[in-house]
Amino acid sequence: MKNSKNFSVRKIALGASSTLLATLIAANGAGLANAAENHDSSQKVDQQESNKNVLQTKNKVSSNNSNIFANKQLRKTSLALVCAAEHTYYDYGKGYTDNPENIHDTRGLTAGLTGFTTNGDDMKHFIDQYNQINPYNSLSGYTDAIHKVSGTSSIKGLEGSDEAWKDAAKNDRDSMIKAQKRVIAHDYMEVAEKYAEKDGLKSKLSRYIYFDAIVKHGPGRDKNAKVKDWSFGDLRAHARDGVKTPLQGGDEKAYLKNFVGKRYKSTHAENNYLKKQDPSFDSKNTTDRLDTQMKLLDDNNFDLKLPINYKINTDNYRSLTQDKLDKLSDADANFDGIWD
Repeated sequence: MKNSKNFSVRKIALGASSTLLATLIAANGAGLANAAENHDSSQKVDQQESNKNVLQTKNKVSSNNSNIFANKQLRKTSLALVCAAEHTYYDYGKGYTDNPENIHDTRGLTAGLTGFTTNGDDMKHFIDQYNQINPYNSLSGYTDAIHKVSGTSSIKGLEGSDEAWKDAAKNDRDSMIKAQKRVIAHDYMEVAEKYAEKDGLKSKLSRYIYFDAIVKHGPGRDKNAKVKDWSFGDLRAHARDGVKTPLQGGDEKAYLKNFVGKRYKSTHAENNYLKKQDPSFDSKNTTDRLDTQMKLLDDNNFDLKLPINYKINTDNYRSLTQDKLDKLSDADANFDGIWD
């Protein structure tokens, strides 16, 4: 899909296929079950310009007092909930180190907390940031290959990258996580904050909903996109059809419910597409994260007060309590200084 901004992301939500999930768990442990992501990279990003933009936006997430993501509780909660959707567990510290896997979804290799893929731009952004932080990192040898396969399903030249990722996670964890944080902050959090402000959204819940949508669907806007290819910009545009944003004088809850509703529509359209490609595709539980968001809206939990009962991959609800959140790493959710 051609995208007018950045890159487009398409993910299969957790629970998309019970057979696939079982295979992933058997091969990699119960924590993996990683949601796949497709960044259609028809629009290439000039790296020098990308690096320039990164420097120009340094520390926005952590030091800008007007940015809600500067709130530690929100960052930890949002990262935990996104990690639950991507990995079936809340421990985002563990999610950062999730190593590259090819789950044969046309998206190449998928890795990291938010499921960076070699098909898309975010894996390129990650490796470029990692090389800036530590030019001698164990993944640096895959830089050219990552750039070459971007926009394709190919994994040519990436053999052994899973072991290199494991080595980085073990021996250079802080630098590797810092590189991921730069991409998460610049490509996801800042975009969520920017458009939440444009729409007049005030709540912490709105930031989480926008952040999660960008992680799953990617930023960008394509007016000619089919429903299954909707990126965040498309979702946001269609959410305003018939429903006013708060900035336009509308109600925040009504608008956000319409936005999440568009995500249901996109997810179901993608499920139908995948079923045509593979009749064995199991779409059960692909809307778990959306069910949770709708429940938060129905409960008027705009401050993301804990506990939150998150539906993960079955009819099971796993409660995220304040005690559980407090036990998660503060350092792994700390974005202070990541642009240094």
